[in-house]
Amino acid sequence: MSNILILNSAARKNGNTADLIHAFTEAATKNGNIVREIYLADKNIHTCLGCTACTRNGGNCVQKDDMSIIYDGMEWADVIVFASPIYFNSITGLLKMVNDRMFSYWNKHFLSGRETPKKKTALILTSAGHSLEQALGWYSFFELYGKWENLGVINGSGSGLGIGKADDKMGIAQARELGASIH
Repeated sequence: MSNILILNSAARKNGNTADLIHAFTEAATKNGNIVREIYLADKNIHTCLGCTACTRNGGNCVQKDDMSIIYDGMEWADVIVFASPIYFNSITGLLKMVNDRMFSYWNKHFLSGRETPKKKTALILTSAGHSLEQALGWYSFFELYGKWENLGVINGSGSGLGIGKADDKMGIAQARELGASIH
């Protein structure tokens, strides 16, 4: 059994990304996994100030916002799933802000002399024919820097310009398969 944290950065709660997350979650919970989803659009997350205070105070970010919920979730999780539609050839700004604020998460472990906990990760994307290169390049950082294990990448279909929903049977099946593979 694994604790799975999903960071959902989609703008629409019931869009194409949500369909993939639902299929993933349904399959993962059937294996006894515990899944916690954080819908980033509902959170008050500030941008990184670049102040580097976290390098001088034990890795604690000086900002007091909902990022603390994400830090706690990351400590709790064995598996972290990043979910994002592709906006202008990359991940959403919400997920990018979370990524920037993870600087203090990495510092908390580095400065204490502890290795960053080994996590497993997955990436769920939806795109309407856009290039995935920037998003995949961003995601590869976690394997490299954190030595985290990539469980897979799902590239589901988006509808383009937010018009309607895609009928993405293949993406849904892949999301279910990925969720079912986690024990």
